[in-house]
Amino acid sequence: HVCIEGETGVGKTTFIKEVLEKQPWCTVFYGIKELAACARCNNGTVPILFLDEINAQGRQFNCLEGLYTGGVVDDAGNYHPTNPHMRVVSCQNPKEYGGERREIEFLKRHPNTITFTALPDDYLASKYNLDKVLLQVFKKVPGLTPRELEMMQLMPDPHYAAYLIARCALPLSKQKDFTYWFTGRFPLKTPHIDIDLGDFELTESRQEICSLMCDLLSVRKKRKSGGLGAISLMGLPGDGKSLFAEAICRAMNLRRVEPHEIGTVDVDAYCKVPAKMNEVDKRKILLTAFHAGQVVIEEEANVAKPLESLHNAILMGYDEEGKSAEKDGFFIIRTQNDLTSKGRRPAS
Repeated sequence: HVCIEGETGVGKTTFIKEVLEKQPWCTVFYGIKELAACARCNNGTVPILFLDEINAQGRQFNCLEGLYTGGVVDDAGNYHPTNPHMRVVSCQNPKEYGGERREIEFLKRHPNTITFTALPDDYLASKYNLDKVLLQVFKKVPGLTPRELEMMQLMPDPHYAAYLIARCALPLSKQKDFTYWFTGRFPLKTPHIDIDLGDFELTESRQEICSLMCDLLSVRKKRKSGGLGAISLMGLPGDGKSLFAEAICRAMNLRRVEPHEIGTVDVDAYCKVPAKMNEVDKRKILLTAFHAGQVVIEEEANVAKPLESLHNAILMGYDEEGKSAEKDGFFIIRTQNDLTSKGRRPAS
């Protein structure tokens, strides 16, 4: 077993999908549900079980102990002798990311970790064809990942997108300084978007976020994997976040359907997922919307228990079994109250 650790966006899952999976000497199985199939694999290759976000799945993975004794036990309690060549590769973000991440007993007993570090600037500049503006923004703002870079390039105005996305990645205390730095170097014209939001009145202070959301929704079908597949609207209770999100969806010609209808219509659609929806139903709706290329508005997203492993997978363009979306276009709009509100969880 080996565990790949690294910050978001350094290419852990991409390495598995784009490099390891394509090797002729191995067969990659995705997720703990494939444990038995991986153990039984006898096609002449090295069977590899890949577990993404292993420290965010809420389990200790003691079932893998049998890798060292010749047999594993699946979730149904069935024993499976293992192919002697079977290997497990897992990935995780550092535990400091918080959220549902926990130390895994199996990893503590069998420590074997390699670390993926950030990709070199020269490589990113070449891969994403970054111009001077995007490269300087990337170097200026710590924490930006290749996902943000990819999204900037997809947007109608990459430079304005770079300004908004990078500023949003900074804490509030540093956003003013970043605006001063950016506008002092690069011309910046705030767009005035002409859009009919129905009964929702678009004030001047909402112009920027409205423009960004419209751009994100307009390019969502170009984003096959990587990039940004979600946006969070944070504010005080009752300030119209959900109404705003719905108004923009309607203005972008998305039809509202009930959660159980998502994926059953032939037109672009969105549904709202309430915070109190149970975990099983929410998981089902997210997966259905992901494969149908539809939009989901997650209400009060920082109140409900996060489905961290699932979110990380589908926002990268794959489900937890490693399958790509059947249709492009999946996008999540998360509304949430300020973290000072009671019972709110910080994002991780």
